[in-house]
Parts: sequence; C-alpha cells; structure tokens
Amino acid sequence: MSEFTTLVQANGILGLLVGLFVLVLVFGLSKGGVIVTGKQKQTANVVLSLLLAGVSLVNPQSADVVVASIASIASALVYELIKYLGAKAAQPKA
Repeated sequence: MSEFTTLVQANGILGLLVGLFVLVLVFGLSKGGVIVTGKQKQTANVVLSLLLAGVSLVNPQSADVVVASIASIASALVYELIKYLGAKAAQPKA
C-alpha cells in the first residue's frame, strides 16, 4: 500500500493535468459529434488517458499507469460534475 501511495503522490499532478486535457478532448469530440453515446465517451476517456499518459502496451511502467488512472478518473468525475451543474442550472427556479 505504501508503494501505491508513493506512486500516487509522485504522479498525481501530472495525472490531473493529463485528466484536464482528456476532459477537453472528450468534450470537444462530443460537441463535434464524433462521439455520441455515454459508452463512447467512457471508451474515449480511457483510451485517451492511456495514450496521453504514455503507457506502453508492450511494457507498461507503473508510474505511467497511475498517471493514466488518475487522468481517467479525474476527467470522468469533472465531466459528470459539469453535466450535473448544467442540468441543475437549466431547472426552473421554484
């Protein structure tokens, strides 16, 4: 567990930066009509996180996988938060 905690602490900021970039890309692809369904957005999130974090599919390094995981989770959470706040703002006030 301590090794995992060390990896997250060492790579957390990079993971969040990659996550922000993934969020912008997925949002842009969604608005452009390239991806439409929620499943496509989830797949794009994971694939872009892996690619942008530099994870080698042949010989993955643990630090790269942690960055990709943080990126994927962070971008998905922020995307859902934006969607929730948008829906809440669209509701008529009582």
